[in-house]
Order: sequence, then C-alpha cells, then structure tokens
Amino acid sequence: MFKSHIKLIGCALGIIVCYGIFGVVQEAITKATYSDGESELKFTFSQELVFIQCLINALFAYLVILLTNPASDDTPTHMYAFSSFSYTVAMICTNQALQYISYPYQRYSWSKYVNVFLIVFGVALFMYKDTHKTGIIKSHFDFGMGEIFIIISLLMDGTTGAIQDRMRAHCKVEWHHMMLQMNVWSSLYLTISILLTGDFFSFIGFIKQFPYVLGYMALFALSSAVGQFFVFVTVTEFGPLNCSIITTIRKVITILASVLIFGNLLTIRQTLAATIVFVALFLDAFYGKKKVK
Repeated sequence: MFKSHIKLIGCALGIIVCYGIFGVVQEAITKATYSDGESELKFTFSQELVFIQCLINALFAYLVILLTNPASDDTPTHMYAFSSFSYTVAMICTNQALQYISYPYQRYSWSKYVNVFLIVFGVALFMYKDTHKTGIIKSHFDFGMGEIFIIISLLMDGTTGAIQDRMRAHCKVEWHHMMLQMNVWSSLYLTISILLTGDFFSFIGFIKQFPYVLGYMALFALSSAVGQFFVFVTVTEFGPLNCSIITTIRKVITILASVLIFGNLLTIRQTLAATIVFVALFLDAFYGKKKVK
C-alpha cells in the first residue's frame, strides 16, 4: 500500500511538472512574435506542431514496449482510429486557440448537470470583457475564433474520453499499446492533412528563418511524451478519477504560470470565473465518474 501511494505521488508530480513545462512552452511558441528585421510573423503551423508531438509520443511508447515487453492488447483497431481522430482535432484546436487568446481562457445524475452548468457559466463569465470608452467602463460578450477553437477542443476531448472509457470497459487495454496506437493513428491523420493543405513547405521555410524554434518544439514534444507516460500509468493503475484530479490541479498551475511568466493578468471577474470552472471540475472529478444506475 505504501509503495502504491509513493507511485501515485510520483505519477502526480510527473504529470504536473511535464505538462506544466508543456503548457508554458506551447504558449511561448504559439503566442510569440517572430521578427526577421523587416517583418513580424506568428507561428501558425498547428498541424506540424501536433505532428511532431505525436511522432515523438509514438517513438517513446514504442521504445517502452521494446524494453518492457508488456502483455498483449485486444482493443479493436477501429476504436483506436476513432479515438485518435478526436484526440488529434482537440490538440490542433487547442494550439489554434492559443493564437487568439492566452491559456487562462464530457444518462447523467443531477450533479453532472450542475457541474456542466457551472463550467459553462464560468467560461461565459470569463469571456465577458470590459471595454473603456470616454471614461465609462462597458462590458460585452466577446466570442471569437479562439473561443470557437476551445469549444471544439472540449467537445473532441469529451468524445475521446467516451471512446476510451468504452475501451477500458470492454477490452483488455494496456497503456503502452494505447499510447502507441493513439499517436501512430494521429501521426497518420496529420501526415495526410499536412500534404493536402500544402503547409509543409511553408513550415520548413519558417524553421529555416527561425531555427531556434526547433529547440522549443523539441522540449514541447519531449515533455508531452513523458507526461503521457505518467497519464496512462495513472489511468490504468489508479483509475480515471485520480487522473482527473491530478490533471485539474495541473491546469490550475499552468494558468498561474501563464500569469506569472507571460503577464496574462486576470481581472477580478476572470479570477472568479476561473475559480467557478475549477471548482466544477473538481466536483466532476469526485462525483461525475460514478455510474448512473
């Protein structure tokens, strides 16, 4: 029992540290202004960024499988394919959203509906912005591309979670194989998308112009791979409830890091809104995972 607690603490620290670094580097890449002395550019290559992330994740999982030789996984391939698609769309939308806004911006019981209402209310309150005009403070509801990408990302996250819950309920899932399959399928989808959109050569040109970005991308991908390792270990050995609590704490820390490092200061209203959202997330983590009879 003691060893189990130590392992859970280790996984929690691993998730918080790795995804803390991941979130900070992600915002540094997508929010920075890149100047060549003549013009200023923004990083707009979300597909390529996620592709590198998934590729490194897949290689990491493959190496772990070679070293540990885990038990076989009987999950149908099509379930991984569907889950990977929603997982990929969610990651792309998250990266796209960060180009417009900063980081601070799933038959249920009645408590589930309360939690959803609190989350929606908190997000709406957070997006309701103040404007200053002729000395008068006015408020308006600002709903733009960043918020649209966030909503799509949340919907896709919920879809991914639902499919993975079905996997765990009906199949013998091994985290090593889940991590590998999810990221291999995602890499395949992204390869097709990158080739169809023609973004690849523009991305190569951007990297040639600003080669130091590769260092940030390497740190971004490495922190993602190690973070995913801890996430999948936590889910398979300690359950999704503990993982939900840990990842919620990680999100709070990431927002605090965004405020401290990038100066994305929150107003009193935004602080209240963020508090409402995270209280709802904690309540959902404790009560929302219970099965409805």
